[in-house]
Amino acid sequence: LRRFAGDGWVTVGDAAAFLDPVFSSGVHVALTTGTRAADDVGAVLARKGRLDAGDLAGYERFARRGLDRFRRYILGYYDPAFVGIFATEPPFEGVRAAVVSALAGGVFRMTLSQKLLEKLFFMGVERHRKRMGRGSRPQAIAPACDASLEAAPASQAPPRPPG
Repeated sequence: LRRFAGDGWVTVGDAAAFLDPVFSSGVHVALTTGTRAADDVGAVLARKGRLDAGDLAGYERFARRGLDRFRRYILGYYDPAFVGIFATEPPFEGVRAAVVSALAGGVFRMTLSQKLLEKLFFMGVERHRKRMGRGSRPQAIAPACDASLEAAPASQAPPRPPG
């Protein structure tokens, strides 16, 4: 949608933006945007008794910013460079915490440090993408992710759990 609100109406959750059925973000997005919209609508109606399009500009910024952040992570989920970051070198603890916080629904209210750590993470994803494009593949830290183990003789490969 171009607008999330207008004269006498407001959209929340999937009505505002459907992101992805695989990520279970829909309930969180619906509750977060619905709560914020209800608070803003209630305040406007108490103040002037009607709802005009411009009255919910703050809500629209809040919703669009959060949805855009979620969308970036969801698109990343389908990007081998993004996923590869988690199968190779571990990110700094603060970066990992910022990503986990965002994926757990923290995209609507992020501190300045979380925003900076998120930028650092996506810079790492871009670096990883460029390395992948040149054909270099960073060493995986998870043995199951390391293709070289598949080619190693059984006597040199680490034991695998039964399964």
